[in-house]
Amino acid sequence: GLKADCIRTVVDDFKFKESFSSHLVTRFISVGNVCDGKNQLEVIKAVHSLLLSGYEALLDIYGYESGPYALKCKNYVRDNNLDRNITFHGFCDNMETVYKNSDVAIIGSVRESYPNVVSESLANSVIVVSTPVAGVPEVIKDRFNGYIADGYTHESIAKKLIQLEEDKKSGQIDKIIRNANETFLNVHSEPVIYE
Repeated sequence: GLKADCIRTVVDDFKFKESFSSHLVTRFISVGNVCDGKNQLEVIKAVHSLLLSGYEALLDIYGYESGPYALKCKNYVRDNNLDRNITFHGFCDNMETVYKNSDVAIIGSVRESYPNVVSESLANSVIVVSTPVAGVPEVIKDRFNGYIADGYTHESIAKKLIQLEEDKKSGQIDKIIRNANETFLNVHSEPVIYE
């Protein structure tokens, strides 16, 4: 019985694309401190599964990377010879360039409220692939304006990455990008947030 308002972040600088990138290899990003709550190890394993399925992919991980969990993630990359495909960049203060050069943002989180990476990705026509964490499924609808995994495991995330690659081949991804652009305007644009 409590009155509630959903608070969303506003992004006032957006750069829409009408179609998916022409990159031959899909460029994935994961943004946020490397920690168990952000679940990057499952994201890394999902990209590994994608590679094992015969797809080419690059994953760039941005965020502070200290502590045992980050070491566990780095060891997995090293132990599985994934250094060519997966790179840790640490904290980045110029995310605008990162989004501009990326195709897909993977959110693997197991706990969140509503991550800023969703609004930032939508503002740059970067497709969102996310776990069903917190408020993300309120905005991202599976295969309409992004992808929502059915769980938090690498298998669930990899299933969506493979589906995305298939949609890329069929051209369906361009419709998803256009829907994501419209979603940004309806959910995160300045006039909507400030009304």
